[in-house]
Amino acid sequence: MPGLISDRLKRLILWKNIIYNELRYRGFNVDVGEVNVSEKTDRIDANGKYIYAQKALEVDFIASKGDIKYYIQSALSMDDADKQLQEKKSLYYIDDSFKKIVVAKTGLKPSYDEKGVMIIDLFDFLMDNVEL
Repeated sequence: MPGLISDRLKRLILWKNIIYNELRYRGFNVDVGEVNVSEKTDRIDANGKYIYAQKALEVDFIASKGDIKYYIQSALSMDDADKQLQEKKSLYYIDDSFKKIVVAKTGLKPSYDEKGVMIIDLFDFLMDNVEL
């Protein structure tokens, strides 16, 4: 039927609402962000140089309270390397010292990747089991 929202989209909307509401409950101001980047394409110009394209990458949540700020991506799953990169990519382009976090359904203990991005399971995030 036209106009019906897929189950996956419903879950994603619910997932983001849960994270948003938790951040607001903890007293954070929450915004959506965007990171503008230049990425190399496969195209080459007349001088033999690669052409770069401007691209906007979304940051799901920018949570701030006083001098605390977190950049947060939400992901239902991060099953493979491509999906992991997709979720972390916008965070990699943010060049400041505030914490970057991916909240995902992993079932694993919180960890950090090689670029300092924290990956935390939704349950641990909601239970406040880990100091962000």
